[in-house]
Amino acid sequence: RDVERSRGLGDVYKRQIIIPCLNERHNIEKVLRKINDLKLVNFDLVIELIVVDGGSTDGSIEIIKKYKNIKFYSLNNVQKGQALKFGIEKSKGDIVVFFPSDNEYEVEDIEKVLAPIMLNQSNIVYGSRMIKCINLDDQLHAIYKNNVLGMLLSKYGGKLINLFILAFFNKSISDPFTTFKAFDANLLKSLDLRKNGFDMDFEIFVKLNRGKNFFLEVPVNFKPRTGPNKKKMTVREGLKCLFYLMSVSYTHLRAHE
Repeated sequence: RDVERSRGLGDVYKRQIIIPCLNERHNIEKVLRKINDLKLVNFDLVIELIVVDGGSTDGSIEIIKKYKNIKFYSLNNVQKGQALKFGIEKSKGDIVVFFPSDNEYEVEDIEKVLAPIMLNQSNIVYGSRMIKCINLDDQLHAIYKNNVLGMLLSKYGGKLINLFILAFFNKSISDPFTTFKAFDANLLKSLDLRKNGFDMDFEIFVKLNRGKNFFLEVPVNFKPRTGPNKKKMTVREGLKCLFYLMSVSYTHLRAHE
């Protein structure tokens, strides 16, 4: 196909999906089963799954091991960023997709984030939850229920980081916290990544932005967990992301004084 020739033949080049996992026994099997059953509409590709567990103790590892057709690595007590970096090192494909293990995103949208890279429209694609979000307050209320403080911190903390990125990095990113992204593998592997937590996502953004790369956002479907098994990024992790952006901005300003 012409589309395949733009990035290489589908039966030769692999598109690899890296899934970091930590204590997701209620969701990881649903995610793996759905991706195994996924049929792409416009592409005939070899898609390989790489699951990196960061030290689960809830039975997630036993569930993952049932799937013999995936590459599985079990690490001991590592953060999300460390798990992703390990997956990047082990990947051999020409496109790398980050996909979460929490079953909040739809696997059918994987084609949406792959397609722009396949068609040479962009080397970086973010799956944005915000583009199709009709009412953010309703979504946050469903997540946080009566936790007013958590809801306010999530809402205005996210807006603060959005404004910070626009002001200091001259980029408008509707959903910088998305955990569903795709990258040209060579571009991603060219980065010297040092962060280990959620702030590694922002380290990737900063270092790719320095290279004057174009960030394409595509709308993806998102169904947040609202039950007892919900697990969200903590305020501490959010502050680490903000402080990282602030420190990078300060260093950049000092360098140009």
